[in-house]
Amino acid sequence: QYFECGRIAFTAPGSTHEFSSSPDGLAIIPNTSTSTANSGASGATGDKCALEYKMSYSSSKFPDYYIPQLYAEMIALKTDKAMLVRCKRRRQTVNGVVRIVHEAYAYRITRDAVVESAILDNVLFSMSAPADVKLVDWIAQHHERYAKLAATLKRIAEETKGIPLKIPEQLINEYQEK
Repeated sequence: QYFECGRIAFTAPGSTHEFSSSPDGLAIIPNTSTSTANSGASGATGDKCALEYKMSYSSSKFPDYYIPQLYAEMIALKTDKAMLVRCKRRRQTVNGVVRIVHEAYAYRITRDAVVESAILDNVLFSMSAPADVKLVDWIAQHHERYAKLAATLKRIAEETKGIPLKIPEQLINEYQEK
């Protein structure tokens, strides 16, 4: 089952600050169970998966900078899974005829308590910056802590294999014509 989502307010674990997230969707997947070995999710249910869709004209890869957004969505939805769907438009020439085709990949991540803690810690640390200090300067002053998390997120993105998706080209073309 698929549900569209709106803005969801949540209090991050270990924080009194209220945050919000707006996943593009929620999938309810029957007959699945939660793996609690690496889950930072108290009360997470294995049958829910946060969904995020991103369109690009240049890439269908999994950029590491989407991972904090996916974690916020998993926290908000109280689940331990998220799926990023990346779709790319590209030109394809067949027998001299140029047409637009789409390629898409789904990237699934599972919530990890250590990664979640590092993301939340950096968010809360960023919020503690003095009001007169620009965030870019704050990050430069504390480069090591941010670089460590960036390296972790880069590794996760590189290790997450994309699942190729079949795109219904005719439906997309009809939709775009409307």
